[in-house]
Amino acid sequence: MQPGTVCEPLDENFKKWLLAAIENCDGNLSTLAKTYGISRSTLYRKVRRLEIDVSQFRSKGA
Repeated sequence: MQPGTVCEPLDENFKKWLLAAIENCDGNLSTLAKTYGISRSTLYRKVRRLEIDVSQFRSKGA
């Protein structure tokens, strides 16, 4: 994707939604995938593409 494309605002909005969803699921991507009906492989791919560090959302005791 080139800078300044139409997809940038969509990616930014999706990233905001995804960050909130990850926080709600305490960083558990499997739970998030089941809750929202997203395949785990798609979810992991999007997390990687958007450069999200899921570990910051996981509970310290888990």
